[in-house]
Amino acid sequence: MRRGVTASLGVAMAVSVALALGACGKPSEPPVEPTPAEEAETPEAEVEASEYEGTLLTAYEQKVVVTGDQGDLEFTTSSGTLYDMGDYGQMYLDDVVAVTYHEDADGLHADQITLVEHMETPLEFAGELVGQGANYITIAGKDASATFMIDEDTYLVGDLSAGDKIELTYLGNLNEFPYANVVAVVEEAKEAEEPKERTIHGIVSELSGRTVLVSIDSAHAYRFTITDSTEISGASTHILLGDTVDVTFKGDIEKEPDALRVKVAKSSTGRAYVINGTIKNVGNGTVTLETAKASYTFKTDSGTKYNGEKPATGYLAEITYTGELGNNPKALVIYCAKSGEDASKKDKKKEEEKKGEKKDEEKKDEGKDDPQPTPTPTPELTPTPDPEPTPEPEPEPAPEPEPEPEPAPEPEPQPDLVVVGQGTIVKMNGFEDYKVDDADEDGKADEDPTENTVEVKLKSGETIILKFDDDTKIAAGYFPQPGDVVEVTYGSTSLQLKEIKLLNRTVEPDEETEPEGDETPTPDEGEQEPAEDEGAEG
Repeated sequence: MRRGVTASLGVAMAVSVALALGACGKPSEPPVEPTPAEEAETPEAEVEASEYEGTLLTAYEQKVVVTGDQGDLEFTTSSGTLYDMGDYGQMYLDDVVAVTYHEDADGLHADQITLVEHMETPLEFAGELVGQGANYITIAGKDASATFMIDEDTYLVGDLSAGDKIELTYLGNLNEFPYANVVAVVEEAKEAEEPKERTIHGIVSELSGRTVLVSIDSAHAYRFTITDSTEISGASTHILLGDTVDVTFKGDIEKEPDALRVKVAKSSTGRAYVINGTIKNVGNGTVTLETAKASYTFKTDSGTKYNGEKPATGYLAEITYTGELGNNPKALVIYCAKSGEDASKKDKKKEEEKKGEKKDEEKKDEGKDDPQPTPTPTPELTPTPDPEPTPEPEPEPAPEPEPEPEPAPEPEPQPDLVVVGQGTIVKMNGFEDYKVDDADEDGKADEDPTENTVEVKLKSGETIILKFDDDTKIAAGYFPQPGDVVEVTYGSTSLQLKEIKLLNRTVEPDEETEPEGDETPTPDEGEQEPAEDEGAEG
């Protein structure tokens, strides 16, 4: 056992730095200055000095008591007493000290007090046991949660179980893996009662699907499940990496309990929003997005994440951001779903339209040529002149060609909003030749299906048909089937299924169900139904 472990916490009293200035008394009392008479009594001649080493028992009213091999010795101090406290800067009761002293008319006078060994004093902590391991326990206290290291020297009183009320003494800093030297169970958890709500305080270090990992220090973290009934409040209604949170739960913290409530005490980046549109410009540290209402410029930096295609002018994009639109919002994630026409293609199209208009004008000019003059007939010198030839009809001008209709302007692409919904799979279409072979590490299917769709009936009663392809994310080892209750993430315009998660499976994959037989038995193979008598009606 470490020395000083069983000492009472109330005994510890610091001999403050003021002692070095000659005020050895209670911390709340003013220093006691020596009187002129005391100064006059100090002999100018050298006196024989002695040394006594022991444990500092008391320090009050310019007196210290040290116990050692000669028992308890009391020494007087004055403004001339020197103090050597090493790197600690102060002394505590139970510290080992060496007193250099001489005898005078009033007894033993301390010339110098030197700190030989600092004896660390244990502190107290109380709370509820929420987790334990081979060499640590985690206690949820009134104002904070802390993890304490334990070993074979830790004195345990009672058997430790989750939910027990614990009182302990420890050495060290609460935030730096303190050592618990005494751990006592003062009240056992009642198994028959409903588990009580408990709360831990920490920082979100990981987000994965519907789980959140909360770290209470650099070595201990606990995972919680976020359900549909989990209440999220505080600085944000979204949980982000780096958020400081208070998680309230029931049950064993080591078994990934459901989070009843999550209060975001401090948001790492502020509340996040999502906007869709077309990229108008990509600048140095900025991206401008054009939406149906207006254009907005977002700041980007080394922390901005990019998914999909590299941002470029004309590309459709979804931007997750913090801040206010129009006030330099910061882009957290930029996802380019697909590309549109860039400026160069549009310019080329305009040039082709101009060439077409030029050709139309030339065709119009060709139809306006002057007609040829009618030739004058020459009369023959005969008594009976031949009838004049019928003049050739003037050629009618060619009809003007109808101008080609201008192509209708392409409609502006509508933003494909990302929607999350829950419902039941009604039908799987086009999956006869489609297999999911253990899914890749990214959770995407190996093969490329064509025209595969999933028909889902949402909780609202609406039935939607979603496109399923190799970009659809699914969990490894899971393939959707009718009857599954799922959460689907899809595009509002494209109805492209981006991700599907299983919430509840009504029929296990390996469960074989017998088809319900028809009430009317099917005739055996080869057995023919009797033919009707054709002459019966006659």
